[in-house]
Amino acid sequence: MIQSERIAPHILWTKINRPDARNAINFQVIDQLEDLLTTLETDESIRVFIFSGEGNVSFIAGGDLKEFHSITKKSEAINVSKRMQSLFKRIEELPCWNIAFINGDAYGGGIELMMAFDFILSSTHTKFGFTQGRFYLTPGWGGLTRLIERVGRSKALQWQGKA
Repeated sequence: MIQSERIAPHILWTKINRPDARNAINFQVIDQLEDLLTTLETDESIRVFIFSGEGNVSFIAGGDLKEFHSITKKSEAINVSKRMQSLFKRIEELPCWNIAFINGDAYGGGIELMMAFDFILSSTHTKFGFTQGRFYLTPGWGGLTRLIERVGRSKALQWQGKA
């Protein structure tokens, strides 16, 4: 679930509030993010959007594998991937400044998500990792492409563990 709060007249702070699941993205969070982005795209009073995870252990641990394991058809997996890629594209195109505040570890889809933001701020204790390989998965939400655009191919391959 996500929670939003106006911390100033023109600043909206939104958190994924699933600390027991390391703020992993599930289907409910995807639905709520789509609704939130519709608001951000149309509410001209919001000039700054800050996004974080609840607590200081995890920003986002990626996709909720327990829930995503319920996907049994290729078409369902493709649909989830397309929805997430669309979400990230919408974040990139927001009319307001947007900031990912990385207040805990970011893995897999969490890194893919943060790459869509204009600015990325992290705490000193944050760890980053593309962990999809341990589950025989590849980054499927477009984050690796965004990572290459931000840090270059060589550094992106190091982060992926291939260099």
